[in-house]
Order: sequence, then structure tokens, then C-alpha cells
Amino acid sequence: MPLSDRPYPYLSYITYLGDEIVLSCEDYKKWWECYGRKGFAAPRLDYETRQYADGMTDTLSVNMKPRPLEVQMVVSGESCQERDEIIADMASRLIQLGARKDWGRLKVMRSDGTIVFIDCVYVGGMDDIEQKLPYLQQFKLEFYAGNGYFFDEFETLLSTQKMTDLVYLSDDLYLANDLFLTDGVASLLVDNHGESFFPVVDVFGPASVIRIVNNTTGAILAVEPDFLLLEGQKLTFNCREHERAIIFTDTDNTTEDVTEKLLLGASLVWEIVKGQNSITFYYTDSSEETFSRIRYRQRYFSA
Repeated sequence: MPLSDRPYPYLSYITYLGDEIVLSCEDYKKWWECYGRKGFAAPRLDYETRQYADGMTDTLSVNMKPRPLEVQMVVSGESCQERDEIIADMASRLIQLGARKDWGRLKVMRSDGTIVFIDCVYVGGMDDIEQKLPYLQQFKLEFYAGNGYFFDEFETLLSTQKMTDLVYLSDDLYLANDLFLTDGVASLLVDNHGESFFPVVDVFGPASVIRIVNNTTGAILAVEPDFLLLEGQKLTFNCREHERAIIFTDTDNTTEDVTEKLLLGASLVWEIVKGQNSITFYYTDSSEETFSRIRYRQRYFSA
């Protein structure tokens, strides 16, 4: 029989409608998660290899596979009816049917007290319940995460500060390849203590000849030199997987996809790698109102 201590501080599932189903916490005495988690320590990996005629084999790539997650649950009722009501309520709230992109996420408290989330959907476990005791029921909950990363609870937002003037040159003046004359340079440092991720970068006008460089990786975000951003307008480089685009927001909050303005040689596959990333922002036609920022949620392989 499982002990009623709480080996994990807190666990809940939040549906796509925002309904939070608490699966385990110190305040809940009639059901809890016991030892036996699976899938929380590291993601599953897939790899591609090539074997040559001489018998040698090279590993060409390694990628994350979708992550199955499993938790072990106990429900203890003072009667069979109470036990069954608790299980029925949990099932009716966890099971989501149909077709959608966003299903929900597990909310996990780590042993150090920090909160992380993983996007996933309940896919089974309660269907295997076998009743053996009158008031106590053990079972498992199975979740499926297409994206195997755990994320921070809150988004991190870092804004730039203007550093200097008239220090950067550009090819718009035909001085040389990749040389611009600009009047604004700003920078920030992103300390990535998790895994590599792809951020969202916002530039608030006025600005033109916009160019953003990750000096750590050499990767560049930039639009064509003739793209002008006026005061009150915003340019967003969304570098997130499956969302990559450049979005222009006008003063009246109307938006337009301007991805075709991406400068030749720049890329929206713009990564923040593990460790310290030194980011520099360049633009001309700027003013005291001009600033930039990076938005992201730190992500991890483990909970």
C-alpha cells in the first residue's frame, strides 16, 4: 500500500480552457501522486545514421522525439462512493476530445520550489483501472507531449539601452559589402541557463536599416535597408519554431506580415544558445523613443 506522504511538492494539469486540475499537493488528503514518475528526467531521442561500404557508420543527426509522461496516482475515499466520485470528476476534467492545436499543459513544481510547464494532453491510464480495494484506488495517468521541453512559468523580457552613436557602417552607401552608416547601437546580454531556444525580438520605432546580431553565434536578424519604422510603430521578429515571421504593427495596432523584407543573408532561425549570448542592435533614423527587446521562456530537458 502506498504511503500518504508527498514525494513531489505540486502537480496539476491545466486544460486549454484554463481549468486547473490539481493532481497532488500538501493540502489534498484524498488523492496524491506517489513515486514512479516516468518521462520527466530527459526526452527521448531519435537519430539518423549512414553506413559506408567499408563498414564505418556516422551519426548524421540527433533529434528530440515526442515525450510520453506517466504519473502514479492514489485516491483514498472514506467510502466506495466518495472514491468513485473523485475518480469520475478527475476523468471528466482530464479527458479532452476533438481536434485542436493547444490542448493544455502540466504544471510541475520542482524539488527546489520553481515551477515549470510542459505542453501535453492526457491520453490514458484511467482506462486500465482495476478495482481491488473498497476505498483505495491506485492508477496511472499518461500524458503525451509533442514538444518535449519544459518551460519557465513566466516570460523573460529584456530591453536594450542605447550605447553610442555613429559607429556602424553599411553597404547602403556603397562603402563596402555589409557596411552601413547608422546612428544607434544598443546591446544586451542574455544568460541562458537552460537549453537553446528561439526568441521573439521587438524593435520600436523610429528606426531604419535594422540589424540585430548575436555576437556569440554570428547569426543575423535584419530587414532590407529601405524599410522605415516610424515612431509608434513596431517590428517583430518571431523566431519561434513553426511560427517564424516578421510582423509589422502600425500605430493603430493593425498588423502586416512583412517576412519578404528579410535581408538576404539574414535568417529567422536565430538561436539563443546555452550560456551567455551578447546581442547588439543597430539602426539609423532613431530617437530617444527607439528601443528593442527580447522575449522568451527559458526551456529545459528535465523537470
